[in-house]
Amino acid sequence: AAVFDVAITTTNAVEFAKPIWKSQAEKNGVKIELKLNVSDHCFVRGNEDEIFEAIVDLIKNASEALPDGGNVQVRTFAQADEVLIQVGDDGMGIPADELPKLFQPFWSTRGVAIGKGMGLAVVHGLIKRHGGVISVQSKDGDGATFTIRLPLAKDPIEKTEQPTKILSRQGARILVIDDDETVAGLLEKILATAGHEVFKSYSGADGLDILQKESIDFIICDLGMPGLNGRQVGAAVQSWSRKAGVDKPPFLLLTGWGEQDLKLERIAASGTDAIAAKPINSATLLRIVREMTFRNS
Repeated sequence: AAVFDVAITTTNAVEFAKPIWKSQAEKNGVKIELKLNVSDHCFVRGNEDEIFEAIVDLIKNASEALPDGGNVQVRTFAQADEVLIQVGDDGMGIPADELPKLFQPFWSTRGVAIGKGMGLAVVHGLIKRHGGVISVQSKDGDGATFTIRLPLAKDPIEKTEQPTKILSRQGARILVIDDDETVAGLLEKILATAGHEVFKSYSGADGLDILQKESIDFIICDLGMPGLNGRQVGAAVQSWSRKAGVDKPPFLLLTGWGEQDLKLERIAASGTDAIAAKPINSATLLRIVREMTFRNS
């Protein structure tokens, strides 16, 4: 573990997340103002990539809380023997009964999780591993502020490497199945940029052919497709893996349908490990790949 300046990490995270809070918002006709205030010498010992990822995720969540636009405030400063990172918004806020559930584990008891908001459990785990804590202050309709507290490192900086992207962990062989060639190409670009080897298919049947010919670590599949739909592909993957005597690759289902239209029990029974809503941004996709592919390593 190295000592690094979280002020630099925060600045990089804000810039990395700009497509989320600026470009994507403006494309939807929404204006989000982000104000950054960092103090120098906020030294922390640990994994800079993980803290970077946590900050990006909080910025993403703050942006999503502003469907009609608004303000995001990001602050990093040292106080006594702690470094504080705060990400706040003046958006819709969080109902009181939802606050205790925010940091619940990524995986539900049924093995299925809807992608919306799943990142906070991961952030909680990252911060806890660094000896820190994360908390939230919010009122329904009156914004929210997340605060990360990390131990201040007294040591000089040993080595600081500025992260340029969120790495899931390089080297996974990932099968992408989506009948929309544009979506499949975008997923391929995101995953390949993070160092993964990608096999692309535009139908469930072709995807299953690839699975039988290649060693696949992870599968991403669209739910609504002609021919075999995503649930049917998941069931076929589960059946083939059992017959072949190999471990079933983690299976992520992407859906543009609302949660109310999903029959979760049937989906879980089909071998699906998690569900994420479309469109999915790169930060969320890479985090899910890492959590699912390497959760037992």
